[in-house]
Amino acid sequence: MNEMDLTLLLNIVKNKGNIQRLRRQNLSFRQVVDLTEQAVEAGFVAYVDSKISLTDIGQAFLESNITLMKKTNKEEWIEPDYKNKVKPFAKNEVFLPDRNELSF
Repeated sequence: MNEMDLTLLLNIVKNKGNIQRLRRQNLSFRQVVDLTEQAVEAGFVAYVDSKISLTDIGQAFLESNITLMKKTNKEEWIEPDYKNKVKPFAKNEVFLPDRNELSF
C-alpha cells in the first residue's frame, strides 16, 4: 500500500470529500476500492452502518504523514496545457484564432 495514496484517502475520508484527487494520481476506481479495503483491514478506517469514518489509528497515521500530500515542486501545482499551446510569432504578426480550435 502506497503511503501517499493512503494518506490522500484518509484525508478524503476525514473531510468527507470525493475521490477525484486520487483519480488525478492515476488510480483506477478498482485501485481506490482496493486501497479502501486495505485501509479497513489495517484499522485506519471503519465502515459502520453504511458510513465510512476515520479511526483513531487512522487519524494518527494521517497526522504523521500529512506532509506527503503537499507538493513542493512548483511545476506540479498546475499541469501545462499543451493542447492549446501556440507557436511564437514575430513581433509584427497578429494571431487571430478560430473560436472552434481553442477549448478554453
